[in-house]
Amino acid sequence: MNRFKDQSIAVDIDSTLLIGHYDYPDVGAPNTMLIECLNRFHDEGGVIVLNTLREGDLLVPALDVLNEAGLKYDYVNENIPARIEKWGADPRKIATTYYMDDRNIDMLTFMKMVDFKGEEN
Repeated sequence: MNRFKDQSIAVDIDSTLLIGHYDYPDVGAPNTMLIECLNRFHDEGGVIVLNTLREGDLLVPALDVLNEAGLKYDYVNENIPARIEKWGADPRKIATTYYMDDRNIDMLTFMKMVDFKGEEN
C-alpha cells in the first residue's frame, strides 16, 4: 500500500525518538510506540528523515539504539535527493511534508502564547 507516497517527515532524535531521563550527549531509550508508527508510515510509502543536532561521534550511539529498535528511515540530516533535483539546490533547512520535534509549536499556539491580537495595516 502506498497511502503515504510522496509524503515525508523529519523527526528529531533527542526527546522524540529517544526518551527518558538522560543528559545530552547520553542516549535515551527508544520510543517504541513512535517507532512502530513511523515504521508503518515508511511501509506505506512515506520517507523518513532523521533531523538532529547530533553529528559525527555523537550521532553514532543514537543511530545504534534506533537501528537496534528497528526504526526504518531513509536519510539523516540531509534533504531528499528528489527535492534537491526539483529545486536545483540543497538548502540547509530539511524540507519535508511534516516535522516532528519535542520543541514544536504550531503557529496558532505561538500567537496565543504571545497574546497576539492582530493589527490593521
